[in-house]
Amino acid sequence: MKHKLLSILLCLAMALSLLPTAALAEGATGAGPIKVGGETYSSFSDAVNAAAPDENGVITYEISGKVDVTDTGWVQVAKAGLADLSKVAFVGINDDAEICITGGLAILADQKYDIDVSFTNLKLSIPNPTYGGDYGHSTNYFTCWLRNTGAAENTVTYTNCVFPNGVCNNQYGKTVFDRCQFTNDTSGKFNLWNYGGNTEVKGSTFTGTRGIKTYNEGDLDVAPTVTVTDTSFDGLTEKAAIVASKPTNITLTTVTATDCTKGLLQKDIEGSKGEQKVTIEANGTGISGDFNITAQKDAEAAKNEFNITAGTFPGGINNDYLAPGANFDATTGEVKMSYVAKIGDTEYPTLADAFAATDKTGDTVIELLDDINMTGKSWTPVSVDGYYGQGVITLNGNGKTITGLSAPLFAGGFAGKSGIVIKDLTIAGADINDTTNAQGIGAFINCVDSMTRIELDNCHLKNSKIVSTGGARVGGLIGWTSGYNNPNDGPVDTKVTLTNCSVENVTIEANGSVGGLIGHAGANPATYHTITGCTVKDSTLKCTETGKSWRVGDLVGTANVGQVTVDAATSASQNSLTQENADPQKPEDSIFGRKEVGTAGLVIIDNKVVAAGSAYGDIVNKNANEVLVEVSKGHWMKPNEDTVAMIGAKEYTTLTAAINEANTGDTVTLLKDTKEDITIPSGKTITLDLNGKTLTNVDDHTILNNGNLTITGTGRVDNISHAKGALYNKGTVVINGGTFDRSKENGKTSNDSGSNSWYTIKNVGSMTIHDGATVQTAGNNAALGKFSSLVSNGYFDANDYSTNKGLDQPILTIDGGTFRGGLNTIKNDDRAKLTINGGTFSNYYQAVVQNHNIAEITGGTFTAASDANAETYGIYNCGCGAEIDLGTLTVSGGTFTGATYAVAEVSSLNAAVNISGGQFAGTKAAIVKSNTSKATIAVSGGTFSSDPSVHVVGNGNTNIVKRAGSEGAYTYTVLAKSGLTSGVYLTNPSGALASNYYVSSTANGVWTVSYSAPYSGGSSSYDPTYSVSTPSKTEHGTVTVSPKNASKGDTVTVTVKPDSGYVLETLTVTDKNGNELTLKDKGNGKYTFTMPASKVTVEAVFTALEQEEEQPLFSDVAEDDWYYDAVAYVAENGIMSGTDGSRFSPNGTLTRAMLSQILYAMEDKPAVSGAATFSDVAAGAWYADAVNWTAAQGIVAGMGENSFAPDAPVTREQLAIIMMNYAKQKGLYVLGDVKRGDIGSTAAAYAHHLSGVGLDDTAYDPWHEDAVTVNPYLGTDGITPFVEAAAEADKDIFVLVRTSNPSSSELQELELASGERVYEHVADLVEGWGAETIGKNGYSHVGAVVGATHPEEGKALRARMPHTFFLVPGYGAQGGTAQGVAGMFDRDGMGALVNSSRGIIGAWKKSDKYSESMSADDALDLVAESAREAAKDMRDNLRAVLP
Repeated sequence: MKHKLLSILLCLAMALSLLPTAALAEGATGAGPIKVGGETYSSFSDAVNAAAPDENGVITYEISGKVDVTDTGWVQVAKAGLADLSKVAFVGINDDAEICITGGLAILADQKYDIDVSFTNLKLSIPNPTYGGDYGHSTNYFTCWLRNTGAAENTVTYTNCVFPNGVCNNQYGKTVFDRCQFTNDTSGKFNLWNYGGNTEVKGSTFTGTRGIKTYNEGDLDVAPTVTVTDTSFDGLTEKAAIVASKPTNITLTTVTATDCTKGLLQKDIEGSKGEQKVTIEANGTGISGDFNITAQKDAEAAKNEFNITAGTFPGGINNDYLAPGANFDATTGEVKMSYVAKIGDTEYPTLADAFAATDKTGDTVIELLDDINMTGKSWTPVSVDGYYGQGVITLNGNGKTITGLSAPLFAGGFAGKSGIVIKDLTIAGADINDTTNAQGIGAFINCVDSMTRIELDNCHLKNSKIVSTGGARVGGLIGWTSGYNNPNDGPVDTKVTLTNCSVENVTIEANGSVGGLIGHAGANPATYHTITGCTVKDSTLKCTETGKSWRVGDLVGTANVGQVTVDAATSASQNSLTQENADPQKPEDSIFGRKEVGTAGLVIIDNKVVAAGSAYGDIVNKNANEVLVEVSKGHWMKPNEDTVAMIGAKEYTTLTAAINEANTGDTVTLLKDTKEDITIPSGKTITLDLNGKTLTNVDDHTILNNGNLTITGTGRVDNISHAKGALYNKGTVVINGGTFDRSKENGKTSNDSGSNSWYTIKNVGSMTIHDGATVQTAGNNAALGKFSSLVSNGYFDANDYSTNKGLDQPILTIDGGTFRGGLNTIKNDDRAKLTINGGTFSNYYQAVVQNHNIAEITGGTFTAASDANAETYGIYNCGCGAEIDLGTLTVSGGTFTGATYAVAEVSSLNAAVNISGGQFAGTKAAIVKSNTSKATIAVSGGTFSSDPSVHVVGNGNTNIVKRAGSEGAYTYTVLAKSGLTSGVYLTNPSGALASNYYVSSTANGVWTVSYSAPYSGGSSSYDPTYSVSTPSKTEHGTVTVSPKNASKGDTVTVTVKPDSGYVLETLTVTDKNGNELTLKDKGNGKYTFTMPASKVTVEAVFTALEQEEEQPLFSDVAEDDWYYDAVAYVAENGIMSGTDGSRFSPNGTLTRAMLSQILYAMEDKPAVSGAATFSDVAAGAWYADAVNWTAAQGIVAGMGENSFAPDAPVTREQLAIIMMNYAKQKGLYVLGDVKRGDIGSTAAAYAHHLSGVGLDDTAYDPWHEDAVTVNPYLGTDGITPFVEAAAEADKDIFVLVRTSNPSSSELQELELASGERVYEHVADLVEGWGAETIGKNGYSHVGAVVGATHPEEGKALRARMPHTFFLVPGYGAQGGTAQGVAGMFDRDGMGALVNSSRGIIGAWKKSDKYSESMSADDALDLVAESAREAAKDMRDNLRAVLP
């Protein structure tokens, strides 16, 4: 392939490159054997004594020959007393560099400093090792030790070193071997002796007799780690590649053992008598070699245990060597861990491991990751000991099943703040046989003893058997519960909650109480059980104890002194209940075996008291909520007769007393009707539960709130006094329920108070009202309540503000509820702010909503009273005073009916009414504005019962009105004027039509608009755009514009490009009247302006630039060559250089090595580790690192038989594959525009575009596609295979929704019965298809194809499809513009991918440089240059209009 052709293909990416044919020469080397501080020394000790650290605290010894260490014993690497020393480095600077320990006993060491030591490019030898008893095994090998044990872990690093006699690691620190060669062939000796400490080996090779020995001196509390990566062991003759003795954690990643006598791994006990555990974690898929185990010396007396967690072992492996949770696949040779549970981000192979890791002084959440089969495995039930501080253990089963348990899951717990929460878990096939437990047995929990929280949610026991002969109480789920820990500690409330649990096909036999759910409930008081939605069916429950009362129940065996509450949804069916020697046998539908409870005992079933101790009196068979109070879930109390309110279990005889004593966060529950004037003090935060009762005032406001109050329940708050309200708020109130009334309200007319009238609610603080609340007056008597407003927000006047001030700006937010009555239902008065988002509102006389200051309405139903004698209003807006009485009204939703006028504006100052949505109907008009009003009414959306065009923004100049219903309905909807598309209009829309739309017909005073395809020539009767003219010829530069025709308000981009040696002097844009327009400089020769309503003219002047004479870049690259800029770029940025000192050789042949170097240079030449990959790529070749890197990254593959063919030319097909691989490596997005569509297996086959073909070893992805386009018109079953493939492969699909081809409207624009278009319905389907694949950025894997030629529809679809990414074709050649597609992006400028094919590929067709007589080379030059400029223009135009 020619360099020139490659340059054409890569010109857009600025990635053209070539490579020098030889590497640069190395710099000059030092002289002498060892050099430090600029001086050369002949002996190691002399150099050490003279060495001092540089400014960075580093001593560097430069080795240029063989340096002998003749000393014995400890040989320091630096002299004493160097305060700033941080590191010592030995660096070989030529091929002969070597450090040789000649004395046989020497150890390079440092015991004084907290430093690291490194060796680089050195041969490190010890030809005559002598064993020294003082130094252990270490002196058999080259050794450097750092033994400053009081400091942090120190590191010895060997890089590109050769060890002919073996090496010992850094015993008390860390050792790193990077790209080293181990060649020790001495019999009986290892290449690497791991003598304690942590060791990392990477990119290295081992040959000779033995590999790595993990010996590990002494007994270590924590086993050291040995990590081996990208390393090979070849032809070891005496031992396995790695020989493990003493506890060690070994991690292998891409490790090979070839022709090694003992294979890859070997266990060597060396006389140890105790347990020797070696953990092997072989990550990756490159592990090969035989796995053997050889037990030497005292092997029979030692417990040999390997703990292998992962790896590939083609030769097979004994399962006894696997760690718990690891599995060996004999077909693939792989060992993989299966984790069944996790705590946080830490995963555990067994459930026992997870429980062992629980927090012993706090709470823990365990999540199951997989089903667990415990068949044949022992299990010890888990205990939770709150007495010593353990908290709540939550076991989230995630819908998994534990099978084959032989013992209960939890033993239970004791005291403190402990608890057990189990949810979404099934126990199946349990077989529990207990002979010793005499207290309680349950498959989930044995015993609950004074634990604060026991919850089982969606837990199930199936197909199981529990047999107890030790006297225990037995339940399917829980055995025994109690609420005391011991008499001296006082009561500890125990809450036991069972929700949506089941027991099915279970056999229980015991000689204690037997229950399907719980064996014995409430052995002591303060034990509260709530059973909701649970079932027991098809089970056999049997008590074998004789001489006792009946104690077998479908749900609970026996209830004692605790409380048990069962809801109506809980059931039992088809169960067999028996008790030996009981005559007669109890009926099988008995929910409780024994309900004869103790003094404090209580049983409630479906709100009916079925059993009660003597402490409750005669309440059996009565409704629980009528005779008891549920003070917390499942905890009932019978209050005293004179109790009015309660806080928890504490009783009060007045509501005032309860409120005064309440603490922050308390709930005060009203127990009976009461008459009190209640004040919530400032600083108090409480909840008042009306509890179905009525609170009536005495002579003041019923509730005066100065604090923080939440009101709940279904009761009433009433006020019967003149000039007083049911609720007066000066603090913060949230109303979630209740009815608020003034039952004695007597306001007859707006002028007659009847001597008893006021607001039901008055707010001068912050108030929020939700669904469930009702506010009314006069007991909802429509004949009264016409003097005062129902709800007042804000201040009546200045005196009210100064006397009753709460907030400076009171805030009322209504999200729901029912509001009826009042002169005005809602009055927003001075200084106040009102927001209504929902609710139902109706008035008796004047206005539903009266606004004086600031109001916003987004939703709700507003019905005004019909009065033949007076006008009524949905909204009455009256701004009458600056700053505090603004009359600012914003309406975007809601339905307003029944009024004379839906909206009335009567402000006496410059108020503002903005209506953008909602439905407005008035018997006279939808909107009315008084003659004296100075307000501005702006309507930009909504549906109206009368023509609102007089109020439309700009009086119709910027908006028009579209008929919303059938002709004659006269309902109006306001639309934005610009960019209108197909539809029926009441006024001529010609001046506002989008591109390619025209008025096709008129009838009955309406205009019909249709679409026409873009016309490529001739003339048109209508052109809504204006031309942007540029000079036919400009000297010394070029001027281009985009677009060349634009509508008023569009952004136009001007691109100026001076010729070489010139600069832009002036640039002007003038309209048809000669007025100069404002330009914005966007940089890089780009300028923008806003198009006026006329044609414009662009003019530019270029001037010569004085330049210094530059030397030519290369002798064979001229400045007028089309590729000059590209060559200059890559040369200046270090991506490539010439083929020799002055030539670039643009027409030279590109080889495979050269292309590898190009890509490697573009990535800034990252570090490469490991040996050479190919046999024909020498380690010292100039392209070796590049070839190894591109091969490792999967970009450039070899040519077979371990060859790369570096000098072979790159073919076109090779280039295509290589560039595709490089694009994937760079994370570029590859889209397959296949437009597939079919059903069933055919669609699934097409989906292989995303998932690839083949399985396991044969898997292959021939397309490299990140996404494909699909056709939706076969429906969901034609799309589902693509969605599933995309989700599984983390890829995407784009579904055709609104395409850019001209005839698409024939189908996509068809109107459905619902009134929506076909493409809109498809859009909704697409949003739904992707709903379950939405990622963290808010978009799903299912995208939509939306053409750039439909800007308004695309903008509407963006709002309709917030989680759908758009693919936007049709840009450029088909007419799409940057301005048009801007609305298809989200507000952050994301969410759309704009595509231009012909606009870039065919850009040369628009160039005035093209001629049919051009040579082929010149034509290719023009194609490349034009495509490049078109792509840049597209990029810059999009940048100009996006955020």
